[in-house]
Amino acid sequence: MNDVGTFYVFGLRWRVRVNSSLAGEMFRAALGPQCPHAVSDGWDVELDIHDTTKGVELPDNLREGAKEWSRNPSTHFTTVNEVVVSSNGYWVKRTIRPAGQIAITVSGPVALEMGIMHRHKSREFPSALEAFEQFLWEIIIIPTVWSLDDRALIHAASFVISGNAFLVSGTGGVGKTSTLLAASAFPESSFLADDISVVDSDGTVYANGAWPKIYAYNLINSPRSDLEQLTFRDRSLWDQFWFKIQKAYRGPSWARRKIKPTKLFSQEGFQNLDAARVTATIFLSVGTSPQPCLRQISPAQAATMATSVVAAEYAQVSTTVLYEEFNAAVEQRDPFWSSDQISRQQSSVLESFFQKHSVYLLRIPETYNSVQTSERVMDFVQDQLNRS
Repeated sequence: MNDVGTFYVFGLRWRVRVNSSLAGEMFRAALGPQCPHAVSDGWDVELDIHDTTKGVELPDNLREGAKEWSRNPSTHFTTVNEVVVSSNGYWVKRTIRPAGQIAITVSGPVALEMGIMHRHKSREFPSALEAFEQFLWEIIIIPTVWSLDDRALIHAASFVISGNAFLVSGTGGVGKTSTLLAASAFPESSFLADDISVVDSDGTVYANGAWPKIYAYNLINSPRSDLEQLTFRDRSLWDQFWFKIQKAYRGPSWARRKIKPTKLFSQEGFQNLDAARVTATIFLSVGTSPQPCLRQISPAQAATMATSVVAAEYAQVSTTVLYEEFNAAVEQRDPFWSSDQISRQQSSVLESFFQKHSVYLLRIPETYNSVQTSERVMDFVQDQLNRS
């Protein structure tokens, strides 16, 4: 295995090793520049990526040392202190070392090209890099938060303007990405996250480099006139044509494409910003109010809302926890992950997080489109900036 380097991700030192130069190139491209090299010795998470030529059955290197194990269903293999899960053509093994360090081993084809039929069925028509980038962040990196005492997930876009960090949270399609796009138009803005924000109890939000997903409705009602050009700049004519077909037959809330954050935000901001103290969080909710209605809410209410939404929106990974609990019950042992433990830990961190800054709820009329919603949120952001 060859060292790629040690990087800061979510405030942790990640040591990354690969078995091929291609795996190293794909990792660097997918990680993004907002996760800088760690300069201190040691590591908190060790990630080994075994690039294979094709998808494989559970590899022998992931079975090593397993005397007693359960495999229910076939995509979930668990033993004491470790869990192995199959996802998107890869196998991912997680282990907690005695000193508390987390070890993750990935086996699978790094440059996995989707078949032509699968690409056309996908709402994103993804390239190999886009597929690996999504897998890296959503299946490998983000679930690591559940093994940490002082990190939590919020279904929120987050960004920084003039040194002030803001979170915009809510259910899918409520206007988070539209607000992120509006924020990107500010010259002193920096990207932190599009969909899932990672926070701690001290009021800090960490960069999540997963690429933003641009839906067809974002292009129809966009606060940025150059968004369509940026989204399709490096895509083929067939990709652009197929997007129009998807939008026409599946609807603007289904068809989407990914875009590198560096296309939307200044490169300078990416080079230095991997975390920031939060100035304010605003939850968005569509309701019966005839006019936008903004009010401050308590940390406890915000923590309840945040915990419920992320459980619903991140259900794919939550399923892994439930299968692990089943396998642990079969073997009469403590589970690697526990849904009750995760819920308590997330709620505790979130309530403490929300106590460190002001939290608001913005009720949006049902008649509002995404641009109108983002305009109201940016009015709120501008007011906060004027006060700072």
